[in-house]
Amino acid sequence: MALLVTKKDRNLLLGSRIISEYPVLVKFIKTTPNLQDTELHLLDEETKRFFKNIYRKVLNQASKEWV
Repeated sequence: MALLVTKKDRNLLLGSRIISEYPVLVKFIKTTPNLQDTELHLLDEETKRFFKNIYRKVLNQASKEWV
């Protein structure tokens, strides 16, 4: 069991430009930053789809912004 968005990833994302393109991620980070990955089923459908399909790509892009 781990955080869905780790503190390290949250800081990286909040300091990136790409996050502005994903309001669903901004909302998630501000409202439920400590949600466990096993609790994904508790989220609304849009947020679940985001984490299943897009989150890793956004995190990768945010990381590239800092390289």
